[in-house]
Amino acid sequence: MDETTYLAMQSTFPLDISTMTAAAAALLDDVAEPPVGEALILLTLQLRGHLNLLIPELERRCAVAGPRDEACAQAGIGEARRRLAADPSSLGPVRHATLLARSVEALCRHFQRLADPDEDHDFLDQRRRLQGAGLRQQRPTAQHVAPQGQQRN
Repeated sequence: MDETTYLAMQSTFPLDISTMTAAAAALLDDVAEPPVGEALILLTLQLRGHLNLLIPELERRCAVAGPRDEACAQAGIGEARRRLAADPSSLGPVRHATLLARSVEALCRHFQRLADPDEDHDFLDQRRRLQGAGLRQQRPTAQHVAPQGQQRN
């Protein structure tokens, strides 16, 4: 298992977060064209399956999380449930799949926060967004601040 594969709490199957986020990225990538036809149907089913695995696992982890993390994760779970229950024909198949992909991506982030609470996820999220835009970011470092009236070197 790599660093993006986590053992489920009460399941014998690990959750492969990297596979789930890769499936979501297939629709959320601004450069690539969204799949059509049977490929879109298969991707939508895959995203629905990912959400059906993530939701109960995330709910179990919320039971032992701090109040802020729990509230954020529960909001994401609620939105994912609404999107799963939505009628795809009212939104259109691409829009429906895109919303499911956004929920998969959000729940994966919540899951990672709860699985690795000591990791600097804000930095990792920002780095991921910048890399998607073709940019780089340095890890923030403490800077010396000169007392008032003195100049910094």
